[in-house]
Amino acid sequence: MKGITIIATLSAETIEIIAQRASAINNEKLQSKPNEKYKKIFFTVIETSKMIGVSEQTLTRHIRSGLLQASKPGKNYLISKENINLYLNINND
Repeated sequence: MKGITIIATLSAETIEIIAQRASAINNEKLQSKPNEKYKKIFFTVIETSKMIGVSEQTLTRHIRSGLLQASKPGKNYLISKENINLYLNINND
């Protein structure tokens, strides 16, 4: 299937409007931080282990003993950011 080529004559005014809109869209994309929209609030044991420098086995043991609160919606534990902070405060006292 061959492409279709369309030849159109645009006025300078139309070209300027298109350029302004494209520039506005690009500026908006550059200013927005995609990670802010999707900030992570739950972490796996592996991720938490790497973040706070505690072994996976220790974290799992602390979850099972109740020292660290976590949920287990499936096969793996998920630990909320708040619970990680609480855990760190308890262990630092």
